[in-house]
Amino acid sequence: MSNEEMKPTNDKRSHTIPLMPRLRFPEFRSAGAWKPVELSPFLRELSKRVPSSTKLPIYSSSRNGLQLQKEYFDDRELFNEGEYGVVPTGHFVYRHMSDDGTFKFNINRFGRSIAVSKEYPVFSVEQIDSNFLQYLLNEGGEFKEFAIAQKKGGTRTRLYLKVLRTFSPHLPLYEEQKRIADCLSSIDDVIVKETQKLDALKAHKKGLMQQFFPAEGEATPCLRFPKFRGAVGWKKQKVSEILKRISKPVKIERDRMYTQIGIRSHGKGIFHKDVVSGTDLGNKKVYYIQNDCFILNIVFAWEQAVAVTTENESGMIASHRFPMYKSLSNKADVNFIKYFFMTNKGKELLGVASPGGAGRNKTLGQKEFENLELLIPGDMKEQTKISDCLSSIADLIELQTQKLDRLKAHKKGLMQQLFPDLDEAEE
Repeated sequence: MSNEEMKPTNDKRSHTIPLMPRLRFPEFRSAGAWKPVELSPFLRELSKRVPSSTKLPIYSSSRNGLQLQKEYFDDRELFNEGEYGVVPTGHFVYRHMSDDGTFKFNINRFGRSIAVSKEYPVFSVEQIDSNFLQYLLNEGGEFKEFAIAQKKGGTRTRLYLKVLRTFSPHLPLYEEQKRIADCLSSIDDVIVKETQKLDALKAHKKGLMQQFFPAEGEATPCLRFPKFRGAVGWKKQKVSEILKRISKPVKIERDRMYTQIGIRSHGKGIFHKDVVSGTDLGNKKVYYIQNDCFILNIVFAWEQAVAVTTENESGMIASHRFPMYKSLSNKADVNFIKYFFMTNKGKELLGVASPGGAGRNKTLGQKEFENLELLIPGDMKEQTKISDCLSSIADLIELQTQKLDRLKAHKKGLMQQLFPDLDEAEE
């Protein structure tokens, strides 16, 4: 895009101070301010149609990218009696309706045309770098403001292509657009690779979980550590035979501060709530968290809200909805018990012990829970070996997750600096 083509629009921001990003590549530091430019002259709509019998692969445009329709709808390819829209290579496509004001613009990079719902707007872009525009639309603050402004009442926000054409973002010259897009794309490439590593670790852990615990109807798992391969089969034991409930009531002091805990569903661990005063707790019955206990949330146990307490929760408290259990006479490894309840069988048993309707009505009963029969190794050393192995992989997953989060935060920080701050336009 040349300087001549970048004519300012009548957007109210064009009459305010020029917008400059905080961070620019050296070769563009003297290039001047970014100017608001209406997109209309640069977007080319495509309304090509193909019949429902098309041989083109059918995709859905989602927030996770372009996905094969049958994968997006869990192996169900929706039958379309009419026509599909066509998205050639390099063209944009998006859903024009959103429940929360968020829109995701996808580019066909498959090297061949694809078919999509004819309701999806499809367009190409000229004289603006496609990758830069995608970052601006998907992650830029300026477009988010524009999208929110399109909500005209009702539950959904609609963004037709004719409306998108009126969007007037601040743009640099083409060469700077490309430089910014290349920089962000290189970070995205690293994020993709690190995400694949994380997915591989999760898949490995899931596979081990399936092998470390007996299949339905079996007395032993298909995978055992060498030391235990000649051992007897696993045996069923009631929870009450291997775990003992413990509780240490808190005598609340009105002027003291307390930290309560919560448990995330699907085995995603314990979280710490905001500090509250004894006055705020009032007459609420709470209990001190004990270290190295199997703990669960009775309201969401059916959703595998289970965990093991550590020194990180020392001195913290929880209500009666978070019962804690210690090993009874060294018969159980509490981390193994946690992993058992993360299996399909464990989830099934937690559901059995949580009678009632859906959601908060499915409360775990203490007697029902303690009467559950678990198929476990009789030798606690085997339990510990299994839990140690799974925990070591869980630690790797946590480290990889943190690495990925840092990369995403780094990219977000760059986005905030490589694109102008809209607040500066209103100063």
